Amino acid sequence: MGNVYNDYSNYNLALDYYYLALEIERDEREIASEVLTLYNISIIHIEQEDFDQAESKLRRAIELSLMEDDDSFLGSSYNSLTEVLLLKKKITEASINLGLAFNYLEYD
Repeated sequence: MGNVYNDYSNYNLALDYYYLALEIERDEREIASEVLTLYNISIIHIEQEDFDQAESKLRRAIELSLMEDDDSFLGSSYNSLTEVLLLKKKITEASINLGLAFNYLEYD
């Protein structure tokens, strides 16, 4: 449901559903799902220009991915974190994270 409300730019309802999903995923120890939900939450926070929350969620998603040795969302997470850091004018840190994103993103 979070994705549906997000698609219609109803960010508050989308966040409500994403946070509900996050609670269930944590209870069930569904780490891969938790990473995806954290990523989705961060995208909404970027849209709302709440860059501190976006950064926090992306850093947690990256941390969980690294702990689980699951790199399926690392490229996207590092890339989005780069965007947030640029918006926060943290240029040096953004460039470091962009380099990390390139390690995981696939290009043809």
